[in-house]
This record gives sequence, structure tokens and C-alpha cells, in this order.
Amino acid sequence: RFFGNRGVSGIDGCTSTAAGAAYVTQRNTLLISGDVSFFYDVNAFWNNYISSKLKVVVINNEGGGIFRIIEGPKTTDALEKYFETHHHRTCEGVAKMYGLEYLSAHNIADLNASLEKLFANSNCSILEVFTPRLENDSVLKGFFTFIKEHTAK
Repeated sequence: RFFGNRGVSGIDGCTSTAAGAAYVTQRNTLLISGDVSFFYDVNAFWNNYISSKLKVVVINNEGGGIFRIIEGPKTTDALEKYFETHHHRTCEGVAKMYGLEYLSAHNIADLNASLEKLFANSNCSILEVFTPRLENDSVLKGFFTFIKEHTAK
């Protein structure tokens, strides 16, 4: 089963929705979130009902990379100052504060090892994947092109 939570502007309550789904269904639940969306909703973990079935992957591109993909903001000089939420924070402190397992990945080898640990872990866990802020938009657009080319066949 796949569910998506668009939220308002994409960040409202995504973590809370995933935490609630994991608790109610008691099924393995995977949240894949951007860093700004994740930090916006960390209070999702501030309760006594966090399921061990919840696994979280946070793509940390140091904030607001979506605005480099959207044509409007990308073409203005105000992109970095007013649209992006550039930061140097990590999820490690959030995990520690709520007693969650924390893993991180800075390259493909880290990612493969950490994904294995994430799904083997018996507790709610966060895997933070660090990606290069200024390259994300071109990589994502390349991925979309790849999908388009390979699904059109």
C-alpha cells in the first residue's frame, strides 16, 4: 500500500500522519521526507504512541531544495534569501531528544549499510541521507527524465 500526504505546501503534518498510520495499522510504515518538512513536524514524536514499525528517511539537502526545481523561484535573485530555508542542522538531535535510533548516510556505501540497519531495527528509526544542496535539482530532473523515457516504452 502506498499513501501520500501533500499537506499545505507539502510540509504540514507529514510526519504526524506517518506516525499515526504506523500506530493504527501496526504495519511497517516508511516515511520519506525532506529536511524542512521533517523539522517542521518533529512534534509528531512527542507522545507515548510511536510505533516501532515507523521508519523515517529524511533527505537532508540543507533546506528548501524544491524551489530550485520550480521554474518561478529558480529564476529570481531572491531564491536563496526568501524561498529556500538554508540550514546546517541534522536530525541526530531530534532522534536523541525522542529516544529514537539514528542512522546517517553521506555516500552510496553508507546508504546501503544504513538501509539494511534501518529495516532490521526493532525500534522507530530515522535515517538521514545527506545530499548536495546545489546539485539536487539537476539530479532529480534527470531522474524524472529517466522515468519518463523508461515508462513510455
